[in-house]
Amino acid sequence: LYCRTLYLSVDPFLRCRFNESTGVDYTQPYQLGEPLTSAGIGQVIACGQRASERGFAAGDLVLQPFDAWPWASAVSIPAASVSRIPVAMGVLVPPSALLGAAGQPGLTAFVGVEHVARPRAGETVVVSGAAGAVGRAALLEP
Repeated sequence: LYCRTLYLSVDPFLRCRFNESTGVDYTQPYQLGEPLTSAGIGQVIACGQRASERGFAAGDLVLQPFDAWPWASAVSIPAASVSRIPVAMGVLVPPSALLGAAGQPGLTAFVGVEHVARPRAGETVVVSGAAGAVGRAALLEP
């Protein structure tokens, strides 16, 4: 797929990618001379036959939810690494929310509050890093 970049995510875990070792198994360090990457949303400008056969078309909005969208205004990205954003999704949330409260940071906040902290009535929960994407979403939890 050849896509125009619309939104890029700048999540805190990307900081560890600037080290020689990220300290985790789920992502690798950035390489000198290579573009930075993160989660991203783009609009398909053109697609090859195989991508068309998978249901992609020019104009589609696509999401790469983790950390493989190159930081560039236009990118070539494998169709297998993205998901098409349903048009109806725009009725529920703006596409950019899929990189925040309705995406990985929101899911992380939900799990942290509902399945780790599990606050009871009358308890106070302190959210470390509340100014960040996950902390802000955690503060929105009921």
